[in-house]
Amino acid sequence: MMVVINARSANSKLIFANVALLGVALILITVGGFVQRSLGLYAIVLHSYVYIPAALLFVFGFLLLFISFFGFGYILYELDLMRQMYVNILFVVVFLELCIGCTGLSLTNSILRWTLSAMLAEEALYANHTSSAIAWDTFQTDLNCCGVHNYTEWFEFLDNSVPDSCCRNGSLPNCGLRAAQLSNVRNDDCTYSLFKWAHSYRAIIAVAFVVLIVLKLVVLRITCNFGRRNERS
Repeated sequence: MMVVINARSANSKLIFANVALLGVALILITVGGFVQRSLGLYAIVLHSYVYIPAALLFVFGFLLLFISFFGFGYILYELDLMRQMYVNILFVVVFLELCIGCTGLSLTNSILRWTLSAMLAEEALYANHTSSAIAWDTFQTDLNCCGVHNYTEWFEFLDNSVPDSCCRNGSLPNCGLRAAQLSNVRNDDCTYSLFKWAHSYRAIIAVAFVVLIVLKLVVLRITCNFGRRNERS
């Protein structure tokens, strides 16, 4: 009788753990879609690097989705082979997450430097490409900055003026023509603003990675205990 109760308890824990994995997977996929949509506005300025956060969220989200469905299959059929595969998949995913997480955190500054190089190249296209102008205006307005390293960079491309998005009071049309002379230009460069934005989210991402890994380790323990109880019964 006690063995049956313990087995049911372990079964319930395993179901709950896989429901949690499924919930986290759906959250990651949803957040990935939101991030892609939000950062996609800056794609022209930041190039393909802007899609890295969304891509990672999608990859881990769909991996968790697959793992949770596989776990439900194991709960349903209780095959020892499926349990072993489930445990192996979890170990591999945890290892991959550790590798990708450590690599991503260590390469953050390098990715930002590559992004800044792409931004410098995109500045020259502002005057002649509407899409570049819209992207830059959106980027500078949202991050409250002007120019990659300094607002004077725009003088070369805009005949000694700056984009209207560089004005502290950007509601006035053509305010960028005399913004520098009237001290109406934003002083913060976009390099500082971008690094500040990226580092503020790096801590959040690191915590999320730790939570995901701990959740999978808990699921691993529950799965192993569930398998042992099935063998005893």
